[in-house]
Amino acid sequence: MPDGLRGSLLQLIEIAERANNRRFHRRPLAHGLLVEIGLGDQFNLRISRAYPAAPSATEWRTIIGYLPSKYRPSTEILPNDFGHAGRSYLEAHWPLTSGDHT
Repeated sequence: MPDGLRGSLLQLIEIAERANNRRFHRRPLAHGLLVEIGLGDQFNLRISRAYPAAPSATEWRTIIGYLPSKYRPSTEILPNDFGHAGRSYLEAHWPLTSGDHT
């Protein structure tokens, strides 16, 4: 299993696949960023930070870029942004594509 961001995302995806419950599964990353992944009919990605900070567009693109190819969107995805329970979120979902897990 790779280390770093790619490894963290792979582990999170594997947890979501094993659970097969259509719920978000989360993992804290460096500098207060929280990443959440849910699998169902689509791939669901959410990143967040505690207020007053907010996840950035660069962080969003970085997370997308480190996803295994099978889980990346086929076109650029612009996330929805919202706040809830003291956190600022970026979130989007897209259909799963064919490809390997690397």
